[in-house]
Amino acid sequence: MVPLIDTARTQKEELKEWVRFMHGTGVNDVLSKSDFLRDSFEALASLVHHNKHNSLIQDAVRQYPDLIPRGFTILSVLHGVYTTEPTKKAVMRDFVNLLDEDLIEKELMVCTYARSNKTGAFFPQLVHVLDTIRDIYDAEYFSLQVLPPTSHQAYVLYVLNCADLLCKKVSKEEIFGNLAVCHARLNKVIDLSTRHE
Repeated sequence: MVPLIDTARTQKEELKEWVRFMHGTGVNDVLSKSDFLRDSFEALASLVHHNKHNSLIQDAVRQYPDLIPRGFTILSVLHGVYTTEPTKKAVMRDFVNLLDEDLIEKELMVCTYARSNKTGAFFPQLVHVLDTIRDIYDAEYFSLQVLPPTSHQAYVLYVLNCADLLCKKVSKEEIFGNLAVCHARLNKVIDLSTRHE
């Protein structure tokens, strides 16, 4: 019987090989601040979608049904506090490395690291946005019925749809309002698309 560690290592190598095949070995995939969030989210979604047969991805999805939003949250916050612009390949490889880790513990570690003062960070605001969204989900006076099911899904919805607000000081109430509007729009789009199937 093949040890689980060897199986996981093999599955990771298959995924990394897919990343190399799809994105080459060049260094021309550097993500600018304006493209970083959308392009890295799409890259992670594509990686999972095209490798659904991979047992490591299957196990990770079973353990974390919101794997893509959760992984994106962790990695966007992490890469946001680095001082260099990330590449799409680096984000995808880091996601592959996350697949057999405890993502709750990893997120706590990343956020603790990101909250420390990082001079010259690429996108340092992201951890503060995440902290505010978590506060909204923990507060008793915000109605969670009008928000996405998890704070990770809310984070994705907010950073992808309210990019112009990410570098501004925004109140919890304003973030809550924007999230509610974005979630309602998303539900409407999903409803319209399923109605025509």
